[in-house]
Amino acid sequence: GEKNRTDGRRSAYVGLRSQVLADKLASYGVIAQKTGNQQAKKGLDKSPEFWKGYIDGNGSIGKDKSGSPILSVLGSKAIVRQFSKFSKSLTGKDFTVSKSGNLYQIKLGGEAAEKVLRKVYGKPGAALSRKLKAVRHILRR
Repeated sequence: GEKNRTDGRRSAYVGLRSQVLADKLASYGVIAQKTGNQQAKKGLDKSPEFWKGYIDGNGSIGKDKSGSPILSVLGSKAIVRQFSKFSKSLTGKDFTVSKSGNLYQIKLGGEAAEKVLRKVYGKPGAALSRKLKAVRHILRR
């Protein structure tokens, strides 16, 4: 289907009814009303491909006023902490998880953001086109 959003942009959606599909998604932790409770299953929390999908849906990629890369991720406390650990494994740095409304957020900047983006988006594969475009712009400089 198609919807007009309140911000004037259009969006599309797909609705499916399949218990087999719902059960498979649930086995990966994708369930209804998961906001605030989501957490990556053991093993997925170390997967760059998992984090690419998560950033595509719950992340922001851009540059600050000086042109330095910024990567921001929003979600439950548990999943943002998992992303913090994943990022630390790549950069050796600790990151602050902060409250943002009723969710949590982590922001990476500069070289740390670049390292994580390079690892997560460096291999060919499916990605949200606007996020991939932002990453390519950042890594090209």
